Amino acid sequence: MDLPRPEPGPGEVRVRLSARPVNPSDLLFVQGSYGRDARFTLRPNGGGQESGWAVAGFEGAGIVDALGPGTSGPVPGTLVAVSATGTWQEHVCVPGTSVIPVSRGVSAEAACQLTVNPFTAHLLVRDIALGPGDTLLLTAGASAVSRMVIRLASERGVRCLPVVRHREQARALTRPGTRPLTVGSADALPGAVRGALEHGRVDAVLDAVGGGLSAPRRYGACVPPGGSSPTACCPVTPSWCVPTTWSSDR
Repeated sequence: MDLPRPEPGPGEVRVRLSARPVNPSDLLFVQGSYGRDARFTLRPNGGGQESGWAVAGFEGAGIVDALGPGTSGPVPGTLVAVSATGTWQEHVCVPGTSVIPVSRGVSAEAACQLTVNPFTAHLLVRDIALGPGDTLLLTAGASAVSRMVIRLASERGVRCLPVVRHREQARALTRPGTRPLTVGSADALPGAVRGALEHGRVDAVLDAVGGGLSAPRRYGACVPPGGSSPTACCPVTPSWCVPTTWSSDR
């Protein structure tokens, strides 16, 4: 659909977008099940009736090409990451506070993923509060959020066990302190965890898959912080299981 190019208002910048990710939240938004109502713009269709449109997308990256009245920057020509609703279009006008100037050398493809997943990963690592020597199990281990969590958790000395489906995904995740588990089915997960743990334990689980894979019998019983560690068929006794909503690895 061809839309009129928006003009920035006071305090706004206009960004010509060149990259936008497709996150699970975007797809839920399109389906009307994200929990955030779409803002429809109405347009007369010439027959006395009105049609409307709404644009999906919660983040993106592009070049600032115009400033609204009273806006001091970023200056036109700056590559920025954008946090706004409606980034699946060519131009978007947003408050100057909704864009982040990107350092030279960072691609638009990387910058467009700056404002959602990195903060999710940071908050997850902060909230599970694991430390050196602890073990973290992650389903959807090859997803963007999981890769970010692995990087941040590893910096804290946490051992990570990302669960993936394919060997090439496991090879891409292999690094000191991280042992990917290649698992083809939910039933194979307990054995894979036992082989990785030897006599250790999992201290927390970040589960982005749900369903049968996350049943307690798959990787142990999940108990809240300070709770007991009940016996399970798999010798994994997480202190905390955190359900999450990012996509499974593909």
